[in-house]
Amino acid sequence: MSTNVVVISGRVVRVDELKFNPQSGNAHIPFAVACNRMSKDKKTDFFNCIAFGKTAELVADLLSKGDQLTINGRLHIDEWEKNGEKRTAPKIIVNGFDKMWPPKQQEETAPVSDGIQESNFNFNG
Repeated sequence: MSTNVVVISGRVVRVDELKFNPQSGNAHIPFAVACNRMSKDKKTDFFNCIAFGKTAELVADLLSKGDQLTINGRLHIDEWEKNGEKRTAPKIIVNGFDKMWPPKQQEETAPVSDGIQESNFNFNG
């Protein structure tokens, strides 16, 4: 038995435009997440991600640059050929995500937004 599961936690660095497949009408959206390494070098890794369907629509509606989140999905390796040379690039196919909302401010200064009361939400499309 084999399994392909990826879980990353980081900040959104790019959210592209929500697009729809002309034949099927299915939604998809590419975006990228930066994750700090838990090592002495303290470097940052950048991951290209893509979400489909309802998850893609939620990404488009709820995520923007700088948002902190945790993603669960699977790793996919894109393969193509350019100038006769084979190339590959990893991509995370997103199954769902947890967006970390900023800490609540005091009641009198907190903005009201669509009745959202929780500090964390899990979005699985």
